[in-house]
Amino acid sequence: MDIKENLKSIIDKVDYGQVLKIAMQERGAYAVSEVQGDVVNMALFDDFAAKYLSDQEDLTVVHRKDSELALTSTDFSQFIGGLEAPKHIIFVACLELGTTEIKGFLNALLSTDELENSKVILLDLPQLEYMALRSSMKGKLAL
Repeated sequence: MDIKENLKSIIDKVDYGQVLKIAMQERGAYAVSEVQGDVVNMALFDDFAAKYLSDQEDLTVVHRKDSELALTSTDFSQFIGGLEAPKHIIFVACLELGTTEIKGFLNALLSTDELENSKVILLDLPQLEYMALRSSMKGKLAL
């Protein structure tokens, strides 16, 4: 099974309103991106969207456009503003983002009530960041 089919089978098992963490590769507790200074491979997700999404779903990939600049609330608003279909598939490229950026995006989804119509997949979230995120989002979101 290739990576797109694997992602599709995972998404099919997730309900809207859920946040799921998956490992694209096992890297251990101190994960480091193998891609230095590069951004997410958007071709993978473009192909995924064309092949697997229904007419009622859109796809958003939360990532940095510049690897040196952290995402801000303006960026979160732009990602959320791009959600146009009734249902959303959202991939969050966690290796390039800090815990604060991931938490900020999840809080933005919660505050705009878009989480209930979304399947959020946290890609390659390192274990230590997962534990910090789970602790800080306790009571708001089940991780």
